[in-house]
Amino acid sequence: MSKSFTIHDLPMEERPRERMVKFGEQALSAQELLQLILGRGIAGESVVVTAQKLLSQFGSLQKLAEASIEELSLIKGIGLAKATQIKAVFEIGRRVSAQVLPYKSKELTDPKKVF
Repeated sequence: MSKSFTIHDLPMEERPRERMVKFGEQALSAQELLQLILGRGIAGESVVVTAQKLLSQFGSLQKLAEASIEELSLIKGIGLAKATQIKAVFEIGRRVSAQVLPYKSKELTDPKKVF
């Protein structure tokens, strides 16, 4: 079995945490954000591989957000703890979005309503 590529194989300035600090969260790819959420991989598989498998399996962050804990847990390296972490992050995002964009559910059909 060959050693899996890990975040520690990257130069310090290219690691997701350091890139986020330096450039902000917008500079990170979806895979890098998932790596930060997951924290670490499992024996024989780095978090880099696990994050990529999640994106490959579900196809997008939207589909990943819609996945159940059970569906997430089917991915090697994603147990109950990591599946619930992923679901919690997406739920926080949903709640923040609902607070910031309360007008989203209201129809804006006339300039006076927009004003």
